[in-house]
Amino acid sequence: MINKNHPRRIHHAVIFLVLGIVGFTFISVIRFSFLNWDDPQYVLNNPLIRSLSFNNLKSIFTTKTYDVYSPLTILSFAFEYRFFQLNPGVYHFNNLLLHLAVVYCIFILGKQLGLSSWAAGVSALLFGIHPMHVQTVVWVTERKGVLYSFFYLLSVITYIQFLRHEKISLYLWSLLFGVLSLFAKPMALSLPIILCLCDWWERQNHRWRLFVLKIPYLLFFVPLVWITFAVNTDMYAHNIPVEQSMLIAMWSGTFYLLKFIWPVALAPVYELPWPVQWDNPAYSIAGITLFIGIAILFVFRKKRWLIWAGFFYIFNIFYFVRFDLVTKPDIVSDRYMYLASLGICMLVGKFIDRILNLQYKEKWKIYVGIAFLLCIISAGISKTKRYSYVWQNSNIFWNYVIATTERFEVAYHNRALLFIEEGDYERALDDLDQAIRIYPRYANAHFSRAVLAERLGNIQNALDDYLKSRELSPNDQRAYNNRANIFIRQRRFDDALKELNIFLETGAPQAEVLTNRALVYKRTGRIEEALIDLNEAIRLQPDLIQAYNNRGNIFKQKGEFQKALDDYNKGLMFDPNHHTLLQNKKDILTILDASK
Repeated sequence: MINKNHPRRIHHAVIFLVLGIVGFTFISVIRFSFLNWDDPQYVLNNPLIRSLSFNNLKSIFTTKTYDVYSPLTILSFAFEYRFFQLNPGVYHFNNLLLHLAVVYCIFILGKQLGLSSWAAGVSALLFGIHPMHVQTVVWVTERKGVLYSFFYLLSVITYIQFLRHEKISLYLWSLLFGVLSLFAKPMALSLPIILCLCDWWERQNHRWRLFVLKIPYLLFFVPLVWITFAVNTDMYAHNIPVEQSMLIAMWSGTFYLLKFIWPVALAPVYELPWPVQWDNPAYSIAGITLFIGIAILFVFRKKRWLIWAGFFYIFNIFYFVRFDLVTKPDIVSDRYMYLASLGICMLVGKFIDRILNLQYKEKWKIYVGIAFLLCIISAGISKTKRYSYVWQNSNIFWNYVIATTERFEVAYHNRALLFIEEGDYERALDDLDQAIRIYPRYANAHFSRAVLAERLGNIQNALDDYLKSRELSPNDQRAYNNRANIFIRQRRFDDALKELNIFLETGAPQAEVLTNRALVYKRTGRIEEALIDLNEAIRLQPDLIQAYNNRGNIFKQKGEFQKALDDYNKGLMFDPNHHTLLQNKKDILTILDASK
């Protein structure tokens, strides 16, 4: 039998060792950059993180980012921006700290469920160094994943404590942590079901009472989850044969389990195996895996650890089971397996406990088990460190995606943006053309190709691509504004007004377009109409710097110098280093001093 002396000392030694290994595995992320894949929307260009004022905090909790309601995640970015601006190392380091916190919670939960310190440590370590978790840890945008998992596990841990000690304060803490988890990412919707699994584990028999205890969770969870899921329903089948729909669901449901067990050929995005039919090996293997999984759960249904682990996986992965005939990548993703893999890691820990508790005469089995485990851990650390470097910057990242994925238009588009920044316009144009060949209705690619054409002086090509972009994405004001700007430079003011009015009729957010239309009015001498548009733009978006600058210029033109100065100062409140505003303010102060 294994020596169990000094349990507290072993407890601390194990968790210190586990956190040290996990930290060592991921420490290189502090030198990584932001990616131009969702990081601009969540961090780099996100106005919501620029201030911690009351009005901005209110906006954070009433606004979705990329159709996902995750205010706590955005708030964490806002705190980082407040103290460290856009230093990517800080954002990556905080992701790593949260991952380490999740690993620690898994260790505590394992101990809580009856694992020894060594077994709980193995569970936590396997989770912490698994290559499939790289995406969640090293991608800044996936702060959502580590943040919601941390509060999710705190909720589970305190709920089990509540069941054992019957303290209402523990129940309230569990509820609070659950709501915080949901505020970080809507994937926390599975929490009430997992708490029911905890009831079963703790052999709670007062079913009506336990159901009543879940009502407060549902009151918070249902409306908040609906905010996101109402606009993200493409997981459901639409007008495709039932057989294909079931094959896709079977493949997507077993993909994560197979990839976790054998983490080879990892990629940021994965394509749906084609064709969708039984004789495709991908679907045959998925069918066999599903059959074996169901058989194991049925045959060993009295093995409580197996049932707990199996249903923890099922309840956390069910939302990501797809039914649609999706031909573009990203139908499945490593990040969806982050929390769902916890049950499998715990099951491995239970197996380690059984190995460690073998009789002395069977010690050879212990040595073999430990050697095998060390090989797995070493391979996991090596694979994770190597795969992490794929995410170190956008250039390496998109080259890897293009090399591992045949048809992902976003990869070509975003790599083209890098080429444009570097001034390599020929390669940028090739990538944009390829993105449009893969997906002709890709509005962003048409827009970027139009920007490139405009930069190269191919104005008619730019106008054509802007037109195509706005046809494909009628609520995106950028194409309208850019077409209007071209018309303004060509002094085709009627065409510019027509373009901007078309957008205003869509009912989409209008502040920037109103600001642009005011510029047209100013150029054509319609000063009062320009002021009306600028006043409305500022009412709709109080932090729109360009609107303050343009209105200040109009006041300056009308000789209302104090009003002009007030507008320049208001704009500088949002960006104290804005060069144009500073120059305009300097000019107006010179005029005011001369008039004294």
